[in-house]
Amino acid sequence: EKNRPLVTATIVNDQAAHTILIPGEDGQQIFISNEEIRASYSVVNGFATIEIPDHVWYENIENITEESMSVTLLPYVKTASRQKPMDPITYDIVIPLSPIKLVTPEQLYTEVTTAMYSMLFNVRPESRVTINGVDVSDTVNENGELTYNATVQPIGDNVYHVSVRSPYCRDNSMTVTLFREVQEI
Repeated sequence: EKNRPLVTATIVNDQAAHTILIPGEDGQQIFISNEEIRASYSVVNGFATIEIPDHVWYENIENITEESMSVTLLPYVKTASRQKPMDPITYDIVIPLSPIKLVTPEQLYTEVTTAMYSMLFNVRPESRVTINGVDVSDTVNENGELTYNATVQPIGDNVYHVSVRSPYCRDNSMTVTLFREVQEI
């Protein structure tokens, strides 16, 4: 239908985004009133063109685990005297999972004999990483490598819960268990 907004998935700055074309009369101003996007767009060639990176909708939500979410734009037509609300525009976005790869050890469950064991992970640079609740983000290098020197007690299973939040992604986690035999004293 000619007077309906058109929503298409696109890429902006290498990130998932959506382009919304809102029909109107040339020269009209369309104002988006969401707290995430407060901006005016001019109607040119019959449409106001709005490009919105998907991450603006969820980047400030802590502990986000949903794979997708439905978002709603709240557009208004601005005239000299007032703002006239238009129909809300709702669409779905996919929220990518923060990448995390275990390099060393090769398995999530590994038997070790030493009191110290160096684990190596690959994450996206600038990720927020916690291991057993301790923030180790400052140890991620510019290539996204994280080395964690685990203290391995002689108690059997030593469990390390690794949680990652990369820019423009949802939380991801992994559990690594290092088994060290119980030692008699």
